[in-house]
Amino acid sequence: MEKWLLPLLMFGQLAYVFCSDPLTFKQHTHCKKYGNIYDVNDRFTHPEDSCKECVCCKTGKVKCKKKACPNVNLDCGINRREDIASNECCQQCDAACLAEAPNCPDLSGCPGIIHFAPDACCGTCGSKSRGVVYPSSNEIIDDEVHPACEQCKSLNGVFTCENEAPCPENKLQCVDGKVMNSTCTWECPNGKTCKVGSEVIHPGEYKKIGERICTCVKDGFFPHGICANAGHWGEIEEALAANMCVKRPSDFSTWSPNP
Repeated sequence: MEKWLLPLLMFGQLAYVFCSDPLTFKQHTHCKKYGNIYDVNDRFTHPEDSCKECVCCKTGKVKCKKKACPNVNLDCGINRREDIASNECCQQCDAACLAEAPNCPDLSGCPGIIHFAPDACCGTCGSKSRGVVYPSSNEIIDDEVHPACEQCKSLNGVFTCENEAPCPENKLQCVDGKVMNSTCTWECPNGKTCKVGSEVIHPGEYKKIGERICTCVKDGFFPHGICANAGHWGEIEEALAANMCVKRPSDFSTWSPNP
């Protein structure tokens, strides 16, 4: 490692991404990614996210990492954050919230999760349920996650429900199930679905996610979708095209759910 990098790494001013190559692997001289060819050890900015640095590894794979940010105060609502002038990839609370911070209540003893409303400088002692953080309030929650029929509250870091919907005897076969307010029961509003990362895929749908085409398994139920490289062209494809009359991969950008 270059000696000049050490001070920057120590103070978190630079995200220096490294390859963690396995002991035994086929060595490559380049990587094919994002429609480009990179030589091994080439470092470059992610073409779709300028806040990520990438490197081409000897395995032929590209590894990326988000650029590091300085240790600044982000204890404020998302609408009260602003870009740091010297680093557009990082944010901090605006000047008004930084000035207000010493006057915010001490929430170190909160039994739940500290919640910041979008426009607030100070937080409240909230709680988390089904992946959603709720602020402290005496009001009955009524949203897509907890409809009013469940009679739920988030108060001082504790989440309670008077009529929480139980899991059905026949478990759901979808990844986007929800409690329907009309019946207060769990249902699959979009049928049998699967998921890749944060993307939900519907039955019969082929969805382009990054450089891959993904779909759900037709028979049975698997919560994880299956994917294949979209338009990837490597040594196997070259050989098939030359010797077996195989067509080159298509442009899947126009793929849509099957009728």
